[in-house]
Amino acid sequence: SLSVVNFNAIDCEVNRPFWGSCNISQINFGNNVQSIPEGICSGQTNINTIVIPNSVRTIGSSAFYGCTGITGSVSIPNSVVEIGSFAFNDCSGITGSIVIPNSTTIIGSSAFAGCSSISGVTIGESVQSMVNAFVGCSSLSRVNYKARNCANSDKAFSDCPSLRQLIIETGVTSIPDYIFFICSSIDSLVFPSSVNQIGSTSFWNCTGLSYIRLFTLNAPSISWNSFTGVSRNIPIIVACRSKEDYLRDEYWSLFQNISEDCNDCEETVNEYLSIYPNPTNGIITIEGEEIEKIEVYSEMGQLIKESKENVIDLSAQQAGTYLLKVITPSGVVTKQIIKN
Repeated sequence: SLSVVNFNAIDCEVNRPFWGSCNISQINFGNNVQSIPEGICSGQTNINTIVIPNSVRTIGSSAFYGCTGITGSVSIPNSVVEIGSFAFNDCSGITGSIVIPNSTTIIGSSAFAGCSSISGVTIGESVQSMVNAFVGCSSLSRVNYKARNCANSDKAFSDCPSLRQLIIETGVTSIPDYIFFICSSIDSLVFPSSVNQIGSTSFWNCTGLSYIRLFTLNAPSISWNSFTGVSRNIPIIVACRSKEDYLRDEYWSLFQNISEDCNDCEETVNEYLSIYPNPTNGIITIEGEEIEKIEVYSEMGQLIKESKENVIDLSAQQAGTYLLKVITPSGVVTKQIIKN
């Protein structure tokens, strides 16, 4: 008959304390709880909401495994360091976006596998491992990837047939092996200037790819199978004066349509025009000529802001690389802007 649990144990290590015939419909975690035990709610299909307090550092393996009754979004607080294996596996009712905070270093194997209703995922900067973490998330359409140096993420997003939009944030240095294995709906990739390595089979059989843009000044290291199954005729747009580096590379040179975009090259900036600060925390000032119009574009080429003033505010935009286009009476000036 047990239906409501008030859980206040700060660091309980008991495994599956309510496993069996319990029919829990509500569990309330106290504000001092630091560890959610392994399997605490595993198989409890009547629970419909969970609130994880800001004190929690670890979510145990299988903590909410198969809790198919949980609906709506689940918030992972910025205190969580580790999410255990299978922690939210097969929680098919969870919707919206899962945001893994910058505090998290480990996402256990299959932690969110089978969460078939989530639509977006943000991977925080500190994540180091997430093997099979989001396998089979069939409705997942967008991933915002910020992990600076994730080394172990085999097939993290494998079998995510709806995944179309992948945003790789500035600061990411490498793309792990196997991470987007057979994500056939990803249609374009933009690599910021910080990326220097793309792992083995990272984009294996991503057959939907039709465009790759790289802001790196030198060709990132890739393996022979990093892009296996991707057409060698798709446009590869690289930074100004870097094309030769790609053509010299054993594997990049297999692509037949590599070209340079020199619009963001320093030489294109009018010597009488001053654009500062860059990098910026938000406010950009343009001085030196009459301004007819300013346009700001995302790395995906989307117009996100325009102005006729000589100051433009990017404070509301996410950190990343943007292209600033300044139209003056004497011509058009472009400049790559980094937003912190």
